[in-house]
Amino acid sequence: MKLSALNIFDAVAKRAARTSTASTATVIGFAPPEDAPDVPDEVATPPALRPFRPNERVLKSELPGVSNEAWTDFVFAMKTGEKTAVSPSNGLGMFDIRYKRLQDLGLVTDLQYKRDLETNRSVQVANWVPPLTRDGFLASADAQLDVFVASMRAYFEEMRKKVIAMPTGCSVSGALAILHRGGRAALTKWADPTQRFEATTALFNITNGVF
Repeated sequence: MKLSALNIFDAVAKRAARTSTASTATVIGFAPPEDAPDVPDEVATPPALRPFRPNERVLKSELPGVSNEAWTDFVFAMKTGEKTAVSPSNGLGMFDIRYKRLQDLGLVTDLQYKRDLETNRSVQVANWVPPLTRDGFLASADAQLDVFVASMRAYFEEMRKKVIAMPTGCSVSGALAILHRGGRAALTKWADPTQRFEATTALFNITNGVF
């Protein structure tokens, strides 16, 4: 499903062209508060379970019927790395966005699966649609948020229209987390615990019930 109606390509292309950290450090609310403890991401309290601090920005909700506070909790919980991160699955940026979803959104083409020689994992690779580049995307927190928002809106609309069925025990936010990490196939198989991946389950556990 190409989301040209959302002008996502133009928005991401413009944002990815900016590489100054000064313009992206705080605009989406991910800069740590001045009084935040210096704790590595992997041992910090999961964001969805952490109370708001007075100087944390609350993001405007991007989904109908979801409060600003709930949306902010969800976005923080879904942020699993820094903007320059590349996961072992070759997911990109703060939200570990996979190339398959980038292709759905019309930002890359020619999706392929290749064997990573270092990890021996099969990972997704693709060609970026000019003027977008991998480096530009990884340099822009704003571009990554734009893509994440467009993806969540599209999945949300498919669930609203019942194109995607929600498994028993899944809230909307939990289902969105599964879709983000594993796509529609992962959500379809979610009822069978033996078909769940550990990392997806961990993300589901801190997002399910947020809204």
